[in-house]
Amino acid sequence: MKKNLFKLSFIIISIGFFLMAGQAKADTATTTIRLQVKTHDAVLYDADIAVTACVDSQSASTTSVNAKCAVEQSGLASDWSWWGDDVFLNSIGSYINNDAGNGVYWAWFSNLDYGSAALNKHTLSDGEKILLTYNINPLKISTDNAAPYVNATSTITLEQFGLDASWNPVWSLAASSTLVIGGLDAENTSGVYEYIATATVPVLIYGKKTGYIDSDGVTITAQEVPVNDDGNDDNQPSNNNSVILPAASGGGGGGSAMAAPLLKPKIDLGKAIDFLIAKQAADGSFGSALQTDWSTIALASANPNGSAGQKARNYLLTDPDAVAGMNLVSDYARRAIALMSLNISPYDGVKTNYIKKITDLYDGRQFGDASLYNDDIFALLVLNKAGYGADDEMIKKTVEFMITKQQADGSFGGADLTAAAIQALEPLPSLDGVAAALLKARNFLFNAQGIDGGYGNTYATAWVMQAIAALGENAGSWLKNNNTPESYLALSQGVDGGLEKDNAYEANRIWSTAYAIPAAQNKPWFNIMQSFSKQEKTAVFDSFGRADISDSNIATSTLEISDIATSTLEILLTASSTEDMLQVKAEEKVEPEVEKAADVFSEPIKPLEPKVLAEKIILLEPKNAGSKKIAKKQNQEIARPENVSAVNNVVQAPSASPSAPKENILALAGHLIYRGFRYILNLLDF
Repeated sequence: MKKNLFKLSFIIISIGFFLMAGQAKADTATTTIRLQVKTHDAVLYDADIAVTACVDSQSASTTSVNAKCAVEQSGLASDWSWWGDDVFLNSIGSYINNDAGNGVYWAWFSNLDYGSAALNKHTLSDGEKILLTYNINPLKISTDNAAPYVNATSTITLEQFGLDASWNPVWSLAASSTLVIGGLDAENTSGVYEYIATATVPVLIYGKKTGYIDSDGVTITAQEVPVNDDGNDDNQPSNNNSVILPAASGGGGGGSAMAAPLLKPKIDLGKAIDFLIAKQAADGSFGSALQTDWSTIALASANPNGSAGQKARNYLLTDPDAVAGMNLVSDYARRAIALMSLNISPYDGVKTNYIKKITDLYDGRQFGDASLYNDDIFALLVLNKAGYGADDEMIKKTVEFMITKQQADGSFGGADLTAAAIQALEPLPSLDGVAAALLKARNFLFNAQGIDGGYGNTYATAWVMQAIAALGENAGSWLKNNNTPESYLALSQGVDGGLEKDNAYEANRIWSTAYAIPAAQNKPWFNIMQSFSKQEKTAVFDSFGRADISDSNIATSTLEISDIATSTLEILLTASSTEDMLQVKAEEKVEPEVEKAADVFSEPIKPLEPKVLAEKIILLEPKNAGSKKIAKKQNQEIARPENVSAVNNVVQAPSASPSAPKENILALAGHLIYRGFRYILNLLDF
């Protein structure tokens, strides 16, 4: 008996020692990071911190060194809510999410990459910088050459973080900003600055702009120009009767009469279409409803009767859900444009009458949400081709509403929406104010063109090219620093034909390529869509709910494009810079009770003056939440989190079942320990 007692005591002590040693080892593991917590009026924390492990979920006993641990161990007072295994930061100190309905929420970044996951799901790495912001966005700075030769040029790029027209997080050029160069301020009008190093002394450069967090610094250290044995500089051509041609990078004018002309790169349209076709699924779709509709429009602009166009047609004839979970008018209009591009009636070509869906959301003055006007732009685009004209009161009122939203500089909130507005208004020149609005919008776009020929990104640039064509002008004549909008797009095209060649996310490459294909053909949307008369017919559907497609005349030819030049004379140049973009999340059907507040109709990114970030600090689509993110209205500073009511800004309970209470977990653990000891006692013959 005593022997058995001794064995039991030894086992218990050994187990306890093992558990304590393991816990001590876990507790001593640390990761050192830089933690910054900044608001519009205060710096709450900015220091290195050694972070130890903490519990990483509510329903498990596992630990990890995660970003939530860093916030809690900083000593700042914080409040949290759990949604399943994801944690939601409610407040730090007196800075509270949506305080008194102000629409402002906390956001976070890892090394200036936007944090789209819950803080407790982000494992920290040594040397990482975690930034939390409230009612303010960061700047970031980069240079193409930190060690130029003396009197050579380094390009300094300053970007600002914000939201695009679809309320997606994005970096864009920080126009009208300031660079601090060696302690002296320098105006940075466009966000891109050409710095000439005149000495080998290291120079620190950082950016600042009102309403933003100052950027980190970059140090430019120039090198002396090496000299050859013959006394000539290595980076200068020798004078041995050779012809000196201008640099291929070609800025400005002023070349000699003997200089070879600079070829402007163009999009290889055939390759772009091949890229898009390669991404089409067997059922004819391209993934999400957004990508499928835009890709269908692109295919229809080139050859609607090709096999890829017909596959897309057959898929849309099954009437898949068009709702992307944000703004209903835009979702219905986008799908209608896709259908009409393939000569399918938006009234009765499929089970859903998309024209009725759109007109049912007209409130007597405008469509959908009165605080938005992008939904009105696309409603007009569709109705213009669906039998509604300038004599319809619905069209008149909506045009009046849109014109009131035009800003003093002629824009409609950025280059992309301005380009879309031009395409919506151009078919209605007889209505009051339209001609003047078009002229102002055109002048805004002309003046907004960047020195690289583009409009901040490939998405907006493609839409602007369509707007230029809608105005009856040639985008090739819109030159800035000898660059055109198309040359800007061409520099983004990869060897596989897809645009955004340096983008890590395939969804964004598909999106950009789908936008660029009609633009490269100088085709506005209203030239791609077929016209339909007003009607209220009912289609005949088969037993599977599909429209009758017996006369669809599916083409069998594998030749998608019959008249697109693929000449090798149109050389695709290599892009000199890359732009990181957030991956577009796959859309899920939104529960009926969730309000669709804003539009994701346009594009993943755009160069608007950014709004303050409006994303709650959890996964974009929480595993346990049944609702979808509700994007922001244009006249608000911040978007609501997923479960915020648009009526009263009250955060509601998530639709998922709550995780198991801690008391239940403890009871289960106790029961398992008890059973384990009973098993040991049986082995010892107690």
